[in-house]
Amino acid sequence: MLVAWNEKGVLKDSYISFFRPSASIRQYYYYMYNCGSFVVNELYDVNHPEGGRPSLFLYITSGALHVQYEGRKYQAEKGQAVLLNCMKPHHYWCQSNCEFLFFHFDGRQASQLTDHLTLENGSCVFTSSKQEEISRTMHEVFSRLIYQDTVSDLSLSASLYHILTLLEKDDGSQDQTRHYSQPVADTIAYLRAHIRENTTLKQLADQAGLSPYYFSHLFQKETGVSPIRYASNMKISYAKVILRTSDSSVSEIASMLGYSSDASFINAFHHRTGRPPERYRQEILMNDRHSSGR
Repeated sequence: MLVAWNEKGVLKDSYISFFRPSASIRQYYYYMYNCGSFVVNELYDVNHPEGGRPSLFLYITSGALHVQYEGRKYQAEKGQAVLLNCMKPHHYWCQSNCEFLFFHFDGRQASQLTDHLTLENGSCVFTSSKQEEISRTMHEVFSRLIYQDTVSDLSLSASLYHILTLLEKDDGSQDQTRHYSQPVADTIAYLRAHIRENTTLKQLADQAGLSPYYFSHLFQKETGVSPIRYASNMKISYAKVILRTSDSSVSEIASMLGYSSDASFINAFHHRTGRPPERYRQEILMNDRHSSGR
């Protein structure tokens, strides 16, 4: 659960939650050490010149956060995210009132994924076209922590990974939701935020406030596929990111994405990509080695 937090520069209405993930989660998955919502002032100053800490994600909801990282200075403003590999020296502070959501995280190759994302972005400060979805997912996590005594490790891991994948550059596999009507755009955002769940047409239609027939017709007209096929394609796109950026097993990925069995995930992946997930991962690794000249 979220608890009130107070330290130098951290004002009232600031909250944090600490987690103790199981040994299996720590061994195989990404996991959160903590997450919080901070309101801070000009006295807030975090400086770790020695590094040695878990990776950190921050989402600015008000004001500006100043960051010094890898020899450069940045300013992150409302609607922007900051991603830091805190094993490296890092320093962030505020010069006036600022509010942000955050979580520290770790896991297999978490530092490498953090470095990959910041390298691809060209900066540790991200201006994402999916900022509304990042904010929605973060607030969803906090809502569960406020109103529930416990949140499962797998659920937290899935939310964490979902947020990080939103920072990946768009490879064109998903259409931009800005071209869609509001019910369709809202449904796509809902599917992304509930990637671990298996939803029915009726559930999606109810969420959009439309009849199943009209909703299905509208969704297919605008996206070219049925709502259920779109959801399935989204899971596979998500799985491809996990296969590219982690060494999570096929079984772990199947569980993370809500498949009923490893076989159902493998069949779905093979059907949509033309090869099983492990072969996809091997091909990606071979291409990476070839590109780097190793």
